[in-house]
Amino acid sequence: MLELKDRLKAARVAAKKTQREVVAEVGITQPALSDLERGKSYSSRHLIQLAQYLEVSPTWLATGKGAMFEDGPADNRIRNIDTLLTQVGPEKLADAASGIIDFERLLDGTAIISARVARKLESRLQLETGWLEVDHSQPGTSEPRTQYGARQDHTLPEEVQELINVIRERARNGSLTAEHANVLRSSLELMTGQK
Repeated sequence: MLELKDRLKAARVAAKKTQREVVAEVGITQPALSDLERGKSYSSRHLIQLAQYLEVSPTWLATGKGAMFEDGPADNRIRNIDTLLTQVGPEKLADAASGIIDFERLLDGTAIISARVARKLESRLQLETGWLEVDHSQPGTSEPRTQYGARQDHTLPEEVQELINVIRERARNGSLTAEHANVLRSSLELMTGQK
């Protein structure tokens, strides 16, 4: 299994991001990111934000379990543009996209809709935060989600349940240090929007 340093670097390279770009967007310091990628540090309170920015599975990044890429928020954002075209119409969507993202690329599916762009579009279209992340093509998945992907009805997404299982396993076998417990607790709070 790859170590965190290898997973993080692979995710950053796959996203075609420099360390400088990651630092500017995520809020982690340059030395902290460098230490993670060189294996001098083994955890960070920024793992969830790093996974979201690099658009990889948070569970995979934190633990190495599961797939690196899941059909997740970035894919849903693109698919949901068609839904928005039907719901609000092309004129309103074009107005909302103005100054944020190229409308033609948005329509032809070649635009990369970052989380930041998605939040701005949702705000301008008066959608709930996280609406673009939800796969509206599947029955029963149209509930709005909070900023970190947890459904507002507080059911746990699969990645959160996997993280909880990792915490339980480490607590049982005695490998859960206080530092790791704090990082994992912070990650869960971010993922679920709950304390």
